Amino acid sequence: MSENEEEKSEWEDVLVPLPEKICPKCSRKYPLTEKYCSECGTNLIEENELGKYRKTEEQHKQYEAEQQRRSEEERRNQNQKIEYLEEENRRMRQKLEAVEEESIRNKSSKKGGFAKYAIIALLLAFGIVSYKMYDKIQKLEERASVATATTVRTDNNDRPSNPNVKINENVNIQETVNKTQSEQTDEQTKITKPKKQPKIPSVRQQQTQSQQIAAARQSTAQHYNVGDIITFGSYPFYADGSEKAIDWIILDIDANNNALVISDYALDNVSYNKEWVAITWEDSSIRKWLNNKFLNKAFSTEQRRKIISSRIANKDNARYNTRGGNATNDKLFLLSIEEANKYFNSDESRIAYPTPYAKSKKSVNGDLYVSSSDVSTDRGGSCWWWLRSPGDLQYAAAFVLSAGFVTAHGRDVGLEDGGVRAALKINLNNL
Repeated sequence: MSENEEEKSEWEDVLVPLPEKICPKCSRKYPLTEKYCSECGTNLIEENELGKYRKTEEQHKQYEAEQQRRSEEERRNQNQKIEYLEEENRRMRQKLEAVEEESIRNKSSKKGGFAKYAIIALLLAFGIVSYKMYDKIQKLEERASVATATTVRTDNNDRPSNPNVKINENVNIQETVNKTQSEQTDEQTKITKPKKQPKIPSVRQQQTQSQQIAAARQSTAQHYNVGDIITFGSYPFYADGSEKAIDWIILDIDANNNALVISDYALDNVSYNKEWVAITWEDSSIRKWLNNKFLNKAFSTEQRRKIISSRIANKDNARYNTRGGNATNDKLFLLSIEEANKYFNSDESRIAYPTPYAKSKKSVNGDLYVSSSDVSTDRGGSCWWWLRSPGDLQYAAAFVLSAGFVTAHGRDVGLEDGGVRAALKINLNNL
């Protein structure tokens, strides 16, 4: 018998279900702490079926202690593996540094040999130029001696009226010699002076520079976390219609610092669709309202540019198989059933409270419903709010109850007594 089979037989009678609730309508199982069924909204406290213990609580505790011991042992083994990998990584880095140093030394030796050949070539060139300059000076000196002899003969036979002629001729010859020597010096300087090569940084220096630039950019941007509140745009908040900055809850942040946010309050009460017809999110009137009237009223031109146009997937209702419709491109949207379950960790965190402006609105198809049975807060009673997913029929849309439960069967799309919690995506560096 293998070790896994022995473990299974040892704890076979202990691995039994703990007490649980079963919804009498949809047969969905829930822990004892659940009050309502998230699918049909049935009160589980009044109508529930509890499981039974097949083993004592002491046996469960023994099993949990054994599981904890094994998990700790596995954690220790994992830590030892990590330490071994870190040591191997350190050795590899040392080998890599040694190879790089050897490569640098080889390059230096090659450069040194090239420098020797370059110096020899320069010396040869200097010798050739010097020989030519020396030959030129010799010829000039011969010309100067001939000119001097001619001047002496002229002075003896027929002295000119100007006695300074000989002196001027000697001065001109000397200036020619000096000019030739200066040209020789300039040419020598040009030959011996090497050109300055631009210094190219190494790969490691380039990586360090790029890391420093990225760190500098990151340090200038404010750091945000999931669950933080940001303010962006403004919308009527008070009963008299006066506006206030909109508070948004950060639900998710991706690698590019793009954040998915949802309004903290239910900002308004609008029907999912103006007419009670079979509808999807793509053709709903609430989508048009969010991306036109609400968008232009709540945000300035500059703020509208900062909102990211998102590709919105509209999945079918997994429980009732109602069609979700085509994907859309929206700046503003509602959460889906999957997103409402994913980004909120509890029913309490999903509870929404309407603004005084939303509560004061009068609608033809029903004023905003505000619960008085929920936990009392300084915000008053809570309200239910729309999701973009379809309900059990194409004439219904999913929603979140005032108590925070996600309800998949939905409500009629023409109702106006539900709240609107807008969602959008924005890069946090642009705030």
